[in-house]
Amino acid sequence: MRSPLSVPIDARDRKRLGEALLTARTAVGLTQRELAEASGVPQGKISRIERGATHAPLALLAQLAAGMDYRIEVRIRASREP
Repeated sequence: MRSPLSVPIDARDRKRLGEALLTARTAVGLTQRELAEASGVPQGKISRIERGATHAPLALLAQLAAGMDYRIEVRIRASREP
């Protein structure tokens, strides 16, 4: 049985996740480069996540959140939201 944390998300969910990261980053007034320096995540990776072009494991999201003095929340639900 595959671990629930290793299940890849689809393109629509990657896009929504990227938009959420972009919103959080701009809300705290950081550029991608500044977030890269604060989190230790390369700026190019942040760009790809924000565009929804790549998968972002939970540990990486936690690292990015910490770089913004945020924390992440995980919500598990029975059905997909539109």
